[in-house]
Amino acid sequence: MFQSLDRIYIYDSTNNTFGIIKSETRITKAFRVENTIYFHETGIGVSKIENGKARLVLNNVTINNNEIVNIFQKECNLLLLTRENGFYKFDGLNYSKWEISSNNLLSEISVYNSIRLRNGNFILGTISNGLIKLDAKGNFLFQINRNQGLSNNTVLAAYQDKSGNV
Repeated sequence: MFQSLDRIYIYDSTNNTFGIIKSETRITKAFRVENTIYFHETGIGVSKIENGKARLVLNNVTINNNEIVNIFQKECNLLLLTRENGFYKFDGLNYSKWEISSNNLLSEISVYNSIRLRNGNFILGTISNGLIKLDAKGNFLFQINRNQGLSNNTVLAAYQDKSGNV
């Protein structure tokens, strides 16, 4: 699979077939959550790919108008991280704000990317605020920015290596 601004392309190497999922709006990002691919369409919501076709799973005005930065599995729920408004939980039917101690901080920053570490903690790469680490329960652990040694306060990507380093 690969994604453009308004399409997701699916190549089946076993059958040598090619499919396209088209969007009427912008596909902001696609996410792999366990063995499922989800994607966010601006103004439409979050869909997942089933049998090569898109199926809308979350259509909510808050999500539709906020860019989704990443989607994580949290127990039986999905945890959606937005660029400007922090985390939301989705259990397949109900959608709500994830009530965590870091919500005030997350409302003041712009998250560009994120990863979940193997121990369950979160790394958030921000625009203008460096890197932020939250524990698995959403509590603030620390922030690294230019004052602590970054050459730039915008973090475009983060990865965890085999040894656990970020």
